[in-house]
Amino acid sequence: MKYALATGATIAMYSIWDKVGVSHVGGLLYVYLMCLGTTICLVPYMK
Repeated sequence: MKYALATGATIAMYSIWDKVGVSHVGGLLYVYLMCLGTTICLVPYMK
């Protein structure tokens, strides 16, 4: 049951974060920035 609640909370927080992000910049720019941020965070783990 804890995992179900944690999953639901994570999805809800992502939806809120996504709505706030898209309200500040255009959708395409938002997706680009999200991908760029993910790439920057994952580069140190690539070999």
